[in-house]
Amino acid sequence: MMNKFYILFVGAGGPEILVILLVLLLLFGAKEAPHILRNISDFFLKIRNSADEFKHEIMYSDMRSEADERQKKQNAQYLTEDIDDQNQQDVQDVEKI
Repeated sequence: MMNKFYILFVGAGGPEILVILLVLLLLFGAKEAPHILRNISDFFLKIRNSADEFKHEIMYSDMRSEADERQKKQNAQYLTEDIDDQNQQDVQDVEKI
C-alpha cells in the first residue's frame, strides 16, 4: 500500500516528457505547440515563484519574530535603566533638601 503512494510522487523524467510532447504535438499541431508549451512553462514558473516566496516567508517569519522579541526585551531594559537612573536622581535630589 505504501509503495503505491510513493510512486505517485516520482518526478517526470526524459521519456515521460517526450511522450507528453509527442501527444501535445499530435493534439494541437506544430503551430500551436510552442505557444502552449510557453504558457505551460509560464504557469510552472509562477507556481515555482509562489512556492519560493512561501518558503521564504515561512523561513524568515521565525527569525523576524525572534528579532522583534529581542528588540522588545532591549527596549524594556532601556526603559528600566532610565527609570532606575531617574529614581537615583530623585533620591539624590531629596537628599540635597
